[in-house]
Amino acid sequence: MLTGNSAAAEVLETQLANFHRAESALLFNSGYAANLGFFAAVPRRGDTIFYDEASHASVKDGIRGSFATAYSFRHNDIGDLERRLSRATGAVFVAVEALYSMDGDQAPLRELAAFCQQRDLHLIVDEAHTNGIYGPRGKVW
Repeated sequence: MLTGNSAAAEVLETQLANFHRAESALLFNSGYAANLGFFAAVPRRGDTIFYDEASHASVKDGIRGSFATAYSFRHNDIGDLERRLSRATGAVFVAVEALYSMDGDQAPLRELAAFCQQRDLHLIVDEAHTNGIYGPRGKVW
């Protein structure tokens, strides 16, 4: 945070990207900073963010820093999300947590992923409480 990027950070980003079968990864100094940075930088004016009402305060704070329009949907309720999609404009982002820290329940990620893929929506999953702990070797697949 004080000294900028480092070779060690870049190595870890590469390892994380490989672990998650992703093109790349970007480290932040905290989950809070990641949510602030993502929502301030990626969704643009004219885009729409739909977020689970049980999302962590850091997600909501990040969304407040965005120029996109945002709406909540009922916790883990894909039907409610679908009903609210009529309000969407621009690129559409759906923000959830893999594991909700306040209640300990999980998002229906497989169903959400299929739902978003069928409608060309961007699914954003906060993995702060689950990264590397589910599935063989910490990988869900």
